[in-house]
Amino acid sequence: MMGDGPAAPGVYRGATVPTARRDHQTEKPVELIETLLTIVPEGGVVLDPFLGSGTTAVACVNTGRRFVGFELHPEYYEIAVDRIQAAQEQTRLFPFSEEAAF
Repeated sequence: MMGDGPAAPGVYRGATVPTARRDHQTEKPVELIETLLTIVPEGGVVLDPFLGSGTTAVACVNTGRRFVGFELHPEYYEIAVDRIQAAQEQTRLFPFSEEAAF
C-alpha cells in the first residue's frame, strides 16, 4: 500500500476513492483498511462506531475478521448493508494475504 517516495513510519500512501464512485463523503479505499486490519487477529472482532458506507465491514469480510458497526443515517446504513452483502457473496479470486499487504 505504500506509494512512491518516502513516508514517515506508520504513514500509508495509496489511491483514494474517486469522487464519482464514493458512497460516502469520507470513504476510504478498502485496500487501505485491509492493510490496517493486519493488527487484528484473523477471526477477531473490529468495532466501527461510525460505519458510514461500510468500508471497514467490507474489509473485515474480505480478510476473515468479524465486525460490529453503528450508523445513525438510514441512507448510509442501507448502502453499507448492500456493500457487505455483496462482499459476502463474492468469491475472491486472490484471497487476502497479510504477507502481501506490506
